[in-house]
Amino acid sequence: MHNNPGRQLPERTGNRHTGMAIAPYNIYEASDGWLAIICIAERHWRGVATALGRPELIDDPRFRTQKDRVAHIDAVDEQVSSHARTRTRAELVRDLQAAGVPCAPVKSIREVDSDEHLIQRGMIQYVEHPARGRVPVAGCPLRLSDSPVGPLRAAPLLGDSTREVLAELAGHAEAGTQINDEEPRHVHT
Repeated sequence: MHNNPGRQLPERTGNRHTGMAIAPYNIYEASDGWLAIICIAERHWRGVATALGRPELIDDPRFRTQKDRVAHIDAVDEQVSSHARTRTRAELVRDLQAAGVPCAPVKSIREVDSDEHLIQRGMIQYVEHPARGRVPVAGCPLRLSDSPVGPLRAAPLLGDSTREVLAELAGHAEAGTQINDEEPRHVHT
């Protein structure tokens, strides 16, 4: 794309397949949140229809093949959505996975913050914040054996480092010069 500026770029597709070549491939609202469903193979579509309790969709001429489903993508999404809304994410995941359909719950920020797997893997860590107490933060996704990441710490409160920063900028830190406790003033250089 970068080396061919004249090339037509695809429009935004939201959570649908970028090339708009697979359906269903979206997130769908359940009774208690959202769920991602992806049907790459014909067996996945059969699994979705069966798991949703709508096996008649398998033989619906609008949805018979992947090409048909893409041509009727809005109808596919409506069929999946209308049935997903009546069930919980856990029920849908259980039934869809039992039918071999790739799917996963879309977690809220609070659910991610308390996800046991992410905590065990170090992707969610906790730091002590001076004003908020123990808070979750994202861990470092890069894991290099020769460069381990040290423990995380909360950022200082606004103004907590002012004296040290001003001392360093003024060159007083090395000289051990005492900094005046007055309100900091703008320094023009």
